[in-house]
Amino acid sequence: MHRKRCGWSSAILELAASGNEASGGNPIPFHRIGVFYPAPDPYVRIIEQQFAASDIPANGPDHRRLRDSVAGRTLLAALQLPGSGGAATG
Repeated sequence: MHRKRCGWSSAILELAASGNEASGGNPIPFHRIGVFYPAPDPYVRIIEQQFAASDIPANGPDHRRLRDSVAGRTLLAALQLPGSGGAATG
């Protein structure tokens, strides 16, 4: 599948290639590579999108807040049930 590469994808692939050159042509395993950014917004989303577009596996903290997930909404709803010790008044 051919995907159009933008500036970010090209930069990511270029970094991977330079890492291979620095290691004497031996590929550096993905679990040995780290990407750091000054603030989560907007970098987390950009990095996730560009890694996915480049077929590079990635792992890191989720950019969503817990309350935005199904688990978080379920927990918040459970805390609102009467007798749960949550903030609900009955």
